[in-house]
Amino acid sequence: MQPGEFLEQRGVEYKPSGSDQFVLRTCVFCGDEKWHLYMHIETGLFSCKKCGTSGSLWTFRRKLDPVDQVEPLTKLLSLEMPTGTTVPEEQVNLYEATLGGDRSALDWLFARGLTRGTIRKFRLGLLKEGMAHWLTIPYVKGGKVVNIKFRALPPNQKTFRVLPDHETPLFNVDRLDQKKPVFVTEGEFDTMMMVQQRYENTVSVPLGAGTFGAEHFDPLVVCGKVYLCYDMDGEGRRGALNVAQRLGPERCYLPLLPTKDPNDFFLKFTKADFESVLEVAKTAGRPSVLSLGQAFDELDALRSERLGEEPIRFGWRNVDRVVGPLRSGWVIVLQAIPKIGKTTFALNLCHDLSQRGIPSLLFCLEMPPRDLLERVVSRVRCVPVANLTDVDITMAKPTLYRLPLYLGRATEGELNVKRVFETIRYATKRFGVRLVVFDHIHFLCRSLEHSVAETGKVMRDFKLLFTELQVPGIVIAHPTKMDPNQMPGLYAARQSGEIPGDADVLITLYRKPMGTDKVSEADYTDNSIPTYEARTLVRVTASRFSGGGSAVLYFDDSTMQFREAMG
Repeated sequence: MQPGEFLEQRGVEYKPSGSDQFVLRTCVFCGDEKWHLYMHIETGLFSCKKCGTSGSLWTFRRKLDPVDQVEPLTKLLSLEMPTGTTVPEEQVNLYEATLGGDRSALDWLFARGLTRGTIRKFRLGLLKEGMAHWLTIPYVKGGKVVNIKFRALPPNQKTFRVLPDHETPLFNVDRLDQKKPVFVTEGEFDTMMMVQQRYENTVSVPLGAGTFGAEHFDPLVVCGKVYLCYDMDGEGRRGALNVAQRLGPERCYLPLLPTKDPNDFFLKFTKADFESVLEVAKTAGRPSVLSLGQAFDELDALRSERLGEEPIRFGWRNVDRVVGPLRSGWVIVLQAIPKIGKTTFALNLCHDLSQRGIPSLLFCLEMPPRDLLERVVSRVRCVPVANLTDVDITMAKPTLYRLPLYLGRATEGELNVKRVFETIRYATKRFGVRLVVFDHIHFLCRSLEHSVAETGKVMRDFKLLFTELQVPGIVIAHPTKMDPNQMPGLYAARQSGEIPGDADVLITLYRKPMGTDKVSEADYTDNSIPTYEARTLVRVTASRFSGGGSAVLYFDDSTMQFREAMG
């Protein structure tokens, strides 16, 4: 979203000031109303001449719409990454001394283009373990070494490792100046070479192109112009585009290098050549109007992005056969009458995705995050929720540790479309969420006179949101009151209106009621009698991209999970 569009959407009074900035009447930080806050019209970088507060459009947005209602599963389990863990200086010094006495390792570094000054500046070292020699690359944060990356040197195969249970911040993060253009690379050697060429404001992701966590997002999202100098291969391109989408594509530039990476570039070309590349670098933003040629370019780029990226599937093979992989921008509506297991179905999906390393968000307004957590623990431990003990919680922690599963929530006073959408944007960009589940749409539709129109608008807004964020989203809907012996149909959703038309896929869950309407003695004496059959029909009631169909799952309410039906 462009800064001007954002300000208009929030009702912020502003006017042009010069050719490249806006001036705002009111500073949201100090309250001054005399036009002292200036904002760049493209990057969103702002500065108040009254109070001195400065930052990016993200900083400004966070002030207007605080979005801190997303909790990682690990936080609920009290398993956050330990902070303050450092590497002893004696150990770093020993590695440095070992490297200084090894001519072969030094020659290898010189061949990569690094000078002695750069080697000393970044405190590179050497660890010898028998025949294996490891280059040591210290990661510094707050002036202290918080981790070390080990890189195997030839003739050993190129491999990497880091210290477990230590932070993995951006490499060179202590030198990051958020007020200047920043360069982000895929590896430490690229960053060291860039710094050697006087591009001091360069950092790199610690574990490759596909790794960009919240701890890397936070220091970069408040920067202005960002050059993503990733490797010129498929994985590097996908990684750069992912980072651009999360930081804001309008301010992220993608330099096209004639070499594999910046390290190789400066072995063959000059700084003047690099400046020429930067001059023609284009942003990752996408135009609103495209020619057919540009559309083909975007299609090729999208196909390239998807290569090597694990598709998002439901995980139950028979369900996947009738739905297929979920595409970016899809809205999947999931409907069922109460107590069938819609939330559990969605939670199972999010849990399975997180186990495969795919971040997902379940924004549930029907139950708090801790109740959802109990259901995950119940599934892991195969113990009914009512019977969970402290031992079960403790035993589940190692299994659930580090899972990228996020749970959203909102209080009654925050329950509106704007707040919910901002929270979803926040989670998607900060945590790299690739699937969003919202439970459920009717919480956001409160109008008594215009309920159908309001529901239709919210559905279209969800579609635009998921398209903007380039993720698929599942929106849970409740049907109108109906006979539980009947399966909800295409227009069964409450205030359905435009729901079937706007949904890319409409999925209905159905479980047959047990027994009859007559009350027997067993109903008074046996609390274990289920209300619905365990067999669950999963029917693709409508789909833009497939012929639909049905699958059968088995619901185990004692451990809160759906399984593929046997036989």
